[in-house]
Amino acid sequence: MRYIPTDSIGNDYWKELQKSIIKKLKTQKLFLSQQENRNGHSQDDDDDEVEWWLPEQLRIVTREYRDEDEPLLQDLTQGKTAYISERYDQTLDLPVLRKLGTLELRLAPDFIDRLSQDMDCEDDSYWRSREFSSPWRTTMSNLLLKSIEDPTQKRMLQQMEIVPLQTSKWVRSLHASLFFPTCDGIDIPGDLNLSLVDEKALENTTLEALLIGLGVSKCRPEQVIPLIEQRYVADAQIFITTMLHDIKFLFWHNVKVPATGYEIYLAYNEKGEESFWGDVATGSWVYSPEVDYPYSMFRLLGSEIPSELEDKIKFPRIEYFEALGQLGLRNGISGRDWLMSRAGIMITPRLRHRDELKMSAELLYICGKLPQYLLGVLRNDWTNYSKSSTWDKVIRSTKVPILDAQEERELETTFLPLPSLRKIVAELDLSQEFCFLAELDHMTEVESVKWSFLERFGVGIKDDLGFWLVLLRRLKQKENIKREYVFRIYRQLQNFTSEEEVEVLR
Repeated sequence: MRYIPTDSIGNDYWKELQKSIIKKLKTQKLFLSQQENRNGHSQDDDDDEVEWWLPEQLRIVTREYRDEDEPLLQDLTQGKTAYISERYDQTLDLPVLRKLGTLELRLAPDFIDRLSQDMDCEDDSYWRSREFSSPWRTTMSNLLLKSIEDPTQKRMLQQMEIVPLQTSKWVRSLHASLFFPTCDGIDIPGDLNLSLVDEKALENTTLEALLIGLGVSKCRPEQVIPLIEQRYVADAQIFITTMLHDIKFLFWHNVKVPATGYEIYLAYNEKGEESFWGDVATGSWVYSPEVDYPYSMFRLLGSEIPSELEDKIKFPRIEYFEALGQLGLRNGISGRDWLMSRAGIMITPRLRHRDELKMSAELLYICGKLPQYLLGVLRNDWTNYSKSSTWDKVIRSTKVPILDAQEERELETTFLPLPSLRKIVAELDLSQEFCFLAELDHMTEVESVKWSFLERFGVGIKDDLGFWLVLLRRLKQKENIKREYVFRIYRQLQNFTSEEEVEVLR
């Protein structure tokens, strides 16, 4: 074949002969494809098995359709065109074959037909199996980017399962809502019935451009936020990793989370290894799992909820605070502060029940089991204290630790350990018998203002008549009383001259 001249011939006889030969060869199946047959036989098999082709059916695979020396895609196993055999010499044979009607491979329909066939090969598809970062993928994506410039070809590509999802599925983009896996720089949580593109595919910028051209778009926060709430309402099984992704997304878009009518759900630490989740807006008080604050509930209990408080308080998983801490500030607020505010999470024990106007279970527990923290607990939530005789009776009768004493005493019999009062007691040698509050050891005179509310429970906060009468009673209980101590107390008692004070003295 290579001896058939392709240039013009001046002699009429040879010119007509050339035309006749070319015309005849165009209609003859005398030419080999790259596969040479479609039944798996090689060139060494019997010639009867070889599939011969018309020259116009063969396609020359040019460099743009190659990955190194191989075609980007496998040839068609069925169809009207085929890759031309590599045994033809490019310099000697291909010019003749072009004269006979052989064409170079075209994007459409040639290349797209082969891509469609590749998509149908689930087990050995090049498109599905090649690495996203490979040069092959980049070359393919560049070709397809050219193809989608034509509306008809773009629609053909959109009908193919060409888009990789996080679920490892490959899907069509035609009439589909496909989204990138991030939204304004934060990952969109999985399992939300959203078709999210595999994030690894986006590492290849050319492939990313192709996906955009095929219709993959950015997902708006307003589409994601309701879906997060819905999956918790449905009471589905949700893993902690999913919950962390949810809370990070909500924080990142905190200004778009509805201020009212939107429920936040968290996983809680319970006894054992299991974790349960629930709506933080109802039921028990939820406390932050942090120990830096002196009177935090988590610190007071040592992180484990006692049996008396089971189902009455909750601690969110510490992983929430760790995950949000990695995100820094967003819209002027930290993740921790946003979660605490948005989910109504407390740090120190609440005095009231969350849903009722009664004393909380945690306050009753502290009175009975942790009285050494009672005063600080009261002060931190004093505005919610119910100023009633019922509540006062419980607090007054609570036995609290006393300085320099082994036994605890009822709160109503105690005094603030102010330096001035302690000095008087020490001078009368009554330190061992006096009821100074151990919890407030090392307090200063200035700090007494912060604890003046304790006067409601009978706690002495100054050197008044009650203070000196208690000193007198304590002195009477001692042996070998020093006369000067007695005189000093009586001299002080003489200073209380109001009608009410005199009646008390009588």
